[in-house]
Amino acid sequence: MAKMGFPSKWRGWISECVSSATASVLVNGSPTNEFHFQRALRQGDPLSPFLFLLAVESLNVMMNAAINTSVYSGYPMNFHKSMLVGINVAESWLVDASLVLNCKIGQAPFVYLGLPIGGNPRRLSFWQSVVERIRKREYGGLGVKRIREFNLALLGKWWWRLLVDQRGLWFKVLVARYGFDGGRVQSGGRLASQWWRDLLFVKEGGGLGVGNWVDEMVVKAFGNGESTLFWFDSWLDGGPLCNRFRRIFYLYVDKNVSVAEMYMLGWGVEGEEWRWRRRLFAWEEDQVRECSAILANFVLLDNASDKWIWRSNIKEGFTV
Repeated sequence: MAKMGFPSKWRGWISECVSSATASVLVNGSPTNEFHFQRALRQGDPLSPFLFLLAVESLNVMMNAAINTSVYSGYPMNFHKSMLVGINVAESWLVDASLVLNCKIGQAPFVYLGLPIGGNPRRLSFWQSVVERIRKREYGGLGVKRIREFNLALLGKWWWRLLVDQRGLWFKVLVARYGFDGGRVQSGGRLASQWWRDLLFVKEGGGLGVGNWVDEMVVKAFGNGESTLFWFDSWLDGGPLCNRFRRIFYLYVDKNVSVAEMYMLGWGVEGEEWRWRRRLFAWEEDQVRECSAILANFVLLDNASDKWIWRSNIKEGFTV
């Protein structure tokens, strides 16, 4: 208050009002001896608004100091590039106002921040300028991403992590809640959270009509075959074998068998690893021979580990 110019007598009055007040409190139903307040004001004190004025005045002083030292500065208006547009106002008023502001008079529709203002948004011509600006860079635009596809790609990173980062706590939580079978976390049915349902929706294409892009674009590059599931993983061209040979997959006993186990016992037509729930019909044996023909030329690499790869970027994997 002294720095703000208040005289000593006034400051003494305020100090007396603040320091002379006394109060007592009830302890076990009995009042204590009265004591003087040492700091601040009592609740509901008439001087409380005075503290607000002091704080606001301090803020005003700091703002003025920042402006004087050029820490803050206002936005300089360029009236030569500005225009005054009137909506339901008299033309004479616009003329007088434009003379005072020293700017020109504009009419709707006009462009503000690159967007048309005042036109009919239901007409295609209204949005043509916007489309021209956000088209791909190779066509002279700004290269703005398509929001829906970009968000789906960001959510797709979770599917990639479900394959390559199965040691994390978050993955263990999903497995504990929804179960794990066929090398994948299960859908969870009605008990699934909305977040998990959204991820399942993304896996199926997110409504873009691209199909199950995870199985189509994410494949397993096999080495020794120990961590690659024979039926469920996409380790051959054409997708998982469980989809290509549905009948014999249904009849096979151990559906979670690895590629290494199948290779060790032989995956030819007479291989020991082919174990069926019943005797096969002739047409089912034809499927086994077709599958064995596909596998005939494959050789596993004992010193190499299996790994997931993204077809579009084999070196770095799935990135956004």
